[in-house]
Amino acid sequence: MGSSTTRALRLQALCPRTLPVARPGVELRSRGSSGLNQTLNLQADIEAGKTKSIDDLPGPSLATTLYWLFIKGYADKSHLLQDVQKNLFGPIWRSRFGSFDIVNVASPELIEEVIRQEGKYPLRCDLPHWKEYRDLRGQAYGLHVE
Repeated sequence: MGSSTTRALRLQALCPRTLPVARPGVELRSRGSSGLNQTLNLQADIEAGKTKSIDDLPGPSLATTLYWLFIKGYADKSHLLQDVQKNLFGPIWRSRFGSFDIVNVASPELIEEVIRQEGKYPLRCDLPHWKEYRDLRGQAYGLHVE
Protein backbone atom coordinates (compact mmCIF):
# COMPACT_ATOMS: atom_id res chain seq x y z
CA MET A 1 0.00 0.00 0.00
CA GLY A 2 1.50 3.33 -1.06
CA SER A 3 1.82 6.36 1.18
CA SER A 4 -0.99 8.21 -0.64
CA THR A 5 -3.35 5.24 -0.11
CA THR A 6 -2.39 5.05 3.58
CA ARG A 7 -2.95 8.80 3.95
CA ALA A 8 -6.36 8.56 2.22
CA LEU A 9 -7.45 5.74 4.52
CA ARG A 10 -6.25 7.69 7.57
CA LEU A 11 -8.18 10.77 6.42
CA GLN A 12 -11.32 8.68 5.87
CA ALA A 13 -11.06 7.40 9.43
CA LEU A 14 -10.70 10.95 10.78
CA CYS A 15 -13.40 12.48 8.55
CA PRO A 16 -16.44 10.17 8.46
CA ARG A 17 -18.45 12.86 6.59
CA THR A 18 -16.38 12.15 3.50
CA LEU A 19 -17.91 8.68 3.23
CA PRO A 20 -21.06 8.15 1.17
CA VAL A 21 -24.30 7.00 2.76
CA ALA A 22 -25.80 3.65 1.80
CA ARG A 23 -28.82 1.64 2.69
CA PRO A 24 -28.10 -1.71 4.40
CA GLY A 25 -26.76 -4.36 2.07
CA VAL A 26 -25.46 -1.93 -0.56
CA GLU A 27 -21.78 -2.09 -1.38
CA LEU A 28 -20.37 1.17 -2.69
CA ARG A 29 -17.21 1.56 -4.70
CA SER A 30 -15.19 4.74 -4.67
CA ARG A 31 -12.22 5.71 -6.76
CA GLY A 32 -9.38 6.72 -4.45
CA SER A 33 -6.69 9.27 -5.22
CA SER A 34 -4.35 6.46 -6.29
CA GLY A 35 -6.86 5.33 -8.95
CA LEU A 36 -7.52 2.00 -7.22
CA ASN A 37 -11.08 0.98 -6.46
CA GLN A 38 -11.84 0.75 -2.75
CA THR A 39 -14.85 -0.94 -1.20
CA LEU A 40 -16.56 1.21 1.42
CA ASN A 41 -18.40 -0.72 4.13
CA LEU A 42 -20.91 1.74 5.58
CA GLN A 43 -23.38 -0.48 7.40
CA ALA A 44 -21.96 0.14 10.88
CA ASP A 45 -21.51 3.87 10.31
CA ILE A 46 -24.25 5.07 12.69
CA GLU A 47 -26.25 3.25 15.36
CA ALA A 48 -28.53 0.58 13.96
CA GLY A 49 -32.02 1.87 13.24
CA LYS A 50 -31.11 5.56 13.41
CA THR A 51 -32.18 7.56 10.36
CA LYS A 52 -29.50 9.79 8.91
CA SER A 53 -30.24 13.46 8.44
CA ILE A 54 -29.17 15.74 5.61
CA ASP A 55 -26.31 16.92 7.84
CA ASP A 56 -24.88 13.38 7.82
CA LEU A 57 -24.55 13.33 4.02
CA PRO A 58 -21.14 14.02 2.49
CA GLY A 59 -20.71 16.74 -0.08
CA PRO A 60 -18.71 19.75 -1.17
CA SER A 61 -18.78 23.05 0.66
CA LEU A 62 -20.18 26.13 -1.04
CA ALA A 63 -16.62 27.38 -1.65
CA THR A 64 -15.64 24.08 -3.28
CA THR A 65 -18.75 24.14 -5.46
CA LEU A 66 -17.99 27.70 -6.60
CA TYR A 67 -14.38 26.65 -7.37
CA TRP A 68 -15.57 23.72 -9.49
CA LEU A 69 -18.15 25.85 -11.31
CA PHE A 70 -16.09 28.93 -12.12
CA ILE A 71 -12.40 28.01 -11.85
CA LYS A 72 -12.49 24.40 -13.08
CA GLY A 73 -15.09 25.29 -15.75
CA TYR A 74 -18.06 23.09 -14.81
CA ALA A 75 -20.60 25.97 -14.90
CA ASP A 76 -21.93 24.87 -18.28
CA LYS A 77 -21.15 21.16 -17.76
CA SER A 78 -23.22 20.28 -14.70
CA HIS A 79 -23.68 16.69 -15.90
CA LEU A 80 -19.89 16.21 -15.78
CA LEU A 81 -19.71 17.85 -12.35
CA GLN A 82 -22.29 15.37 -11.06
CA ASP A 83 -20.13 12.52 -12.36
CA VAL A 84 -17.09 13.95 -10.53
CA GLN A 85 -19.10 14.35 -7.33
CA LYS A 86 -20.51 10.82 -7.59
CA ASN A 87 -16.95 9.48 -7.83
CA LEU A 88 -15.89 11.55 -4.81
CA PHE A 89 -18.89 11.18 -2.51
CA GLY A 90 -20.69 8.02 -3.64
CA PRO A 91 -24.21 7.58 -5.02
CA ILE A 92 -25.89 10.04 -2.61
CA TRP A 93 -24.51 13.39 -1.50
CA ARG A 94 -25.50 16.88 -0.41
CA SER A 95 -24.91 20.05 -2.43
CA ARG A 96 -25.28 23.58 -1.12
CA PHE A 97 -26.24 26.52 -3.33
CA GLY A 98 -26.75 29.57 -1.15
CA SER A 99 -29.79 28.88 1.01
CA PHE A 100 -30.67 25.71 -0.95
CA ASP A 101 -29.71 22.24 0.24
CA ILE A 102 -29.97 19.62 -2.50
CA VAL A 103 -29.72 15.86 -2.04
CA ASN A 104 -28.28 14.28 -5.19
CA VAL A 105 -29.07 10.64 -5.95
CA ALA A 106 -26.97 9.03 -8.69
CA SER A 107 -27.77 5.34 -8.61
CA PRO A 108 -30.64 3.64 -10.47
CA GLU A 109 -31.50 1.52 -7.43
CA LEU A 110 -31.65 4.52 -5.09
CA ILE A 111 -33.62 6.62 -7.61
CA GLU A 112 -36.16 3.80 -7.87
CA GLU A 113 -36.38 3.67 -4.07
CA VAL A 114 -37.01 7.44 -3.86
CA ILE A 115 -39.68 7.39 -6.58
CA ARG A 116 -41.48 4.44 -4.97
CA GLN A 117 -41.67 6.29 -1.63
CA GLU A 118 -43.29 9.42 -3.10
CA GLY A 119 -46.80 8.02 -2.98
CA LYS A 120 -49.66 8.24 -5.46
CA TYR A 121 -49.51 12.05 -5.90
CA PRO A 122 -45.86 13.18 -5.68
CA LEU A 123 -45.05 16.88 -5.42
CA ARG A 124 -42.72 18.28 -8.06
CA CYS A 125 -41.04 21.66 -8.16
CA ASP A 126 -42.15 23.96 -10.95
CA LEU A 127 -39.87 23.70 -14.01
CA PRO A 128 -41.23 26.35 -16.40
CA HIS A 129 -38.26 26.10 -18.79
CA TRP A 130 -38.89 22.35 -19.26
CA LYS A 131 -42.59 23.03 -19.80
CA GLU A 132 -41.88 25.73 -22.41
CA TYR A 133 -39.36 23.49 -24.22
CA ARG A 134 -41.92 20.68 -24.46
CA ASP A 135 -44.72 23.08 -25.50
CA LEU A 136 -42.59 24.44 -28.35
CA ARG A 137 -41.92 20.91 -29.61
CA GLY A 138 -45.39 19.47 -29.02
CA GLN A 139 -44.08 16.92 -26.51
CA ALA A 140 -45.89 15.51 -23.47
CA TYR A 141 -44.87 16.95 -20.12
CA GLY A 142 -44.00 13.64 -18.46
CA LEU A 143 -43.21 12.71 -14.90
CA HIS A 144 -41.14 15.73 -13.85
CA VAL A 145 -43.11 18.56 -15.49
CA GLU A 146 -46.83 17.83 -14.91
